[in-house]
Amino acid sequence: MLAWAVAGLAVLALVPGLRLVLLANTAGLPDAQGTIATIIAAYAAVVLATVSSAAVGALLASRRPRPPVGWLLFGVGLAVPLSLLVEWYTKYGLLGRPGSLLAAEHLVGFAVLGFTVIRLACAGSCCC
Repeated sequence: MLAWAVAGLAVLALVPGLRLVLLANTAGLPDAQGTIATIIAAYAAVVLATVSSAAVGALLASRRPRPPVGWLLFGVGLAVPLSLLVEWYTKYGLLGRPGSLLAAEHLVGFAVLGFTVIRLACAGSCCC
């Protein structure tokens, strides 16, 4: 039950991330260029991948906790929204409107670390 609550909180982290992407689009950052519809469509794909990965991982981990595949899927489902949130927070805070967000310069390492965890988890699930 705790795994489902954590997965729900991870999905809720996507909402402020979408807001930051839209703010970065209005600020003219090159990574967030495009129409609002294309940005929301791309973000919807991320939401779908996050929800499915976290849900399947939580289900596998709760039914069969010993094999690592469920935990790896659950970890990817948590790491994607959190790393996207931190990535766009730092991009908007450092490039879009410098100095507008607190501690944006200190979170750059966490954005890189989040994607590294995702890559390692994906590589680990292929080896199992």
